This record gives sequence, C-alpha cells and structure tokens, in this order.
Amino acid sequence: MVVLTFLQSVVADYLNIVEVIFLYRLSFENLSVKLVVRDLLIGFLILAIPMPVESLYLILIILYLWLVNREYNRHTLAIVIGVLMGSLYGLIDHCLNLLFIGSHKEPVVVGWLIPIGDLLISIIIGIIIAKFLKPKYQELFKSIKNTKSIWYGALLMLVVYEVVNIVADYEQVADTYYSLILAIDIAIISLGGIVITSFIHNYVNEQQQQQLILNYQEQLKYAKSMNEQFGQLRRDRHDMKNMLLNLQGELIDGNTDKANQLLSSFIQTKTSNHHYQEVDQSLEKLHISGLRNLIQVKAYQIIEQGSAVSIDIPKVINQLPGSEVKTARIVGILLDNALESIKKQDQAYVQIAILSRSDDCYDLVVANSLTEEIDINQIMQYEYSTKPGHQGIGLSNLNQLINQDDQYALIAEVKQRSIIMTCTIQGKVEIDAESDNP
Repeated sequence: MVVLTFLQSVVADYLNIVEVIFLYRLSFENLSVKLVVRDLLIGFLILAIPMPVESLYLILIILYLWLVNREYNRHTLAIVIGVLMGSLYGLIDHCLNLLFIGSHKEPVVVGWLIPIGDLLISIIIGIIIAKFLKPKYQELFKSIKNTKSIWYGALLMLVVYEVVNIVADYEQVADTYYSLILAIDIAIISLGGIVITSFIHNYVNEQQQQQLILNYQEQLKYAKSMNEQFGQLRRDRHDMKNMLLNLQGELIDGNTDKANQLLSSFIQTKTSNHHYQEVDQSLEKLHISGLRNLIQVKAYQIIEQGSAVSIDIPKVINQLPGSEVKTARIVGILLDNALESIKKQDQAYVQIAILSRSDDCYDLVVANSLTEEIDINQIMQYEYSTKPGHQGIGLSNLNQLINQDDQYALIAEVKQRSIIMTCTIQGKVEIDAESDNP
C-alpha cells in the first residue's frame, strides 16, 4: 500500500480528479480558460466531499460529466476514460512505490513522485487522444446507433472496478494481494485498450467496405448510363443517315424549300418568319453562309429566352483559315455552352465577335455573363455539366477538336463576372477548305 503524507495525498487525489475531467474534455472540445477554471473549481468541490474509498471519487466525476452532457456516447467515453485512467494511476503508483518509495529512507520526500508520475502519464495520454484518437472516435460515435447498450457495458466495467477497489480497501488486502490487484488493473487497462482499438478498427473497416460498395454502385450506374448513351448514339446515327439520304433526294430534285423544311425539322429549330434586325445587320459582313446561319439561329435563341446579345464583325469576311466544318462545330459548342450558362440568369448577356488580326489570323470570341464563380479547368473536363443527371461532353469535345489541329488555339478566362472563350484560327485562307472527319 502506498503511504503518503496528508498534503501529498490531497494533491495526488485532486490532480487525478482534474486530469480525468480534462482528458474527457480533450476528447470532444477545445479547452478554454473559462472551461478550465470551472473544472478546477469543480475538482475542489469533489475533493471536499469525504469518501471512504478513493476510487469512489470516480463516481462523482462521472456524475458531474453526466450533468454537463447527457449524451450516451459522450458519457460512455467518460466512464471508459475514468476506469482506464484509475487503473493506470493504480499501476503507476504500485510501480513507483515498489521501485522508489518503499525502499527509500525518506519516503516523505520521494512520495511526491506519485502525483508527478500520474501527471506525466496524463499528459502523455492527453497528447495521444488529441493527436490520434479524437478524430476517429468522434466519427465513430456519430455513426453508432445503439449507444445505450454500449453505455450499459461501460457501466458494468465501472461497477467491477469499484467493487474490486472497495473490497481491497475494506478487507485490508491491498498490501497482501497487491500483485493480484496490480494484475486486475493491468487486465482492465488491456481489456479496455483492446475493446477500443477493436471497435475503431472494425468501424474503419466497415467504412471502407461501405465506400467500396458506393464506388461499385457508382461504376454500375456510370456503365448503365454509358450503355444507354451509346445505344441512343447508334439510333441517332441511323436516323441521321436516313435523314441525309432523304435530304439529298430533295436537293437532287431541286426542292430547296422542302429540303429546308426537312433540315429544320431534323435539327429541331424553327425558322421563324420574324427576323431580329440588329442581329441580321450585325452579320452582314460575314459572307460564309453556313457560319452566318449558325450564329443567327443561336442569337435568335438567346433573344427569345429573354437575354441580350451583341455581335461584332468589323471587317468583311469571305473565308476563314482552317476547316469550315470544324470551325462551325467549334462556334456551335461555344454558343451552346453560353446558352446553357445564362438560362437561369437575370439580365444575362452574350457577346459574339469575329475579329481579324491579319488576313491569315482571326479570333472567334464568345463571352457570356456569370452569376457565380466557376473553375475553368473543371468546366473543360469530360462529363462536366450544370444540368442534373446529365453528362456534359461539349467543352471537352471542343478541347479535343482544337488539340487535333495546329491551326486552332483556345483561351478561356474569367473577367468582371463574365467568361470569355477565344478561339484563334491562323493559317493560309483557301478557297475550298478541306472538311475534317469527326
């Protein structure tokens, strides 16, 4: 049995009380001056209550922590910390008594090793909790549903701990059977450590398995979506081929009106009799019929959805470098992206410009308003889309088109709440530009 002076005993008991409380606090929250002062005062209050057995102070500590927060998961941890630290303090005290105090000529002097040793072990445990355990068991307790059952188990461990200490004290067997009590303390510490470690390990494994299941489900969902899109693509290609054959027949017979009607139906656009004069006038200097019609249709769509559009073509353009088909595809993607971006905006606008740097170099510029911050790199990725349940390929397809041809270059930037996409085309202008193969 460890024999201490009255002062040493008071200091040791008080430190043990506040150390257990602080270790509990470290498990769930950051310590503040107000909280520390309150717990220090509560420690004095607990110590002032006379207890026949020192281990019963742990009951008062747990009651105090229950009054502070009555969540079962937190109180379970309070019980576990209290029992483990009580057993650990007993183990440290036995070892220090055996090694230093019992055989020393002046035990009163070395008796201070008891509170100092307990304090050092509490500091070490506190560092382990704060650095390694706190993040894990916080998430662990959040995910546990049957916390009351675990609380009953922790309560049973507390009862066993108290019964052992009370019996040892009342029967005065602490000196005779201190090795047995020491073994019980070690068993409690080991069992508690194994249970906590196993609990955390099982939780981590369960979380990893759930993540694997979620990833597998996402892959299945993605594969199903890709199969559906591939099937739709095959149907669309089949329909397109038949439609083009039909269109070719009308053109061979010279039925241009019928051909135009079929084409409008196929691309799902309505050729309105109403023309927007400002748009038409802005496109007068663009003498490339296909590109002019594309920009005109998209500009009409922008206006009809209630947004503003401006077109700037300062110089007459008869031909552009590069492939006319590829240029039309690029402009179409840029305008479709702008249309999608401004759909839910108030007072939205789109600016379109074809600017000539020289006879062999042109800039195609499409800018539109923004209402929120965007990541340029993200929007250019494959499958990115702002539409729920939709896999976007437009801008990533644009990147692919441009990267395949040295005559094209793309710059995307965000300025003053707008996104500006600039496609530069350079090269010798040819009268019959070669079509590209998609």
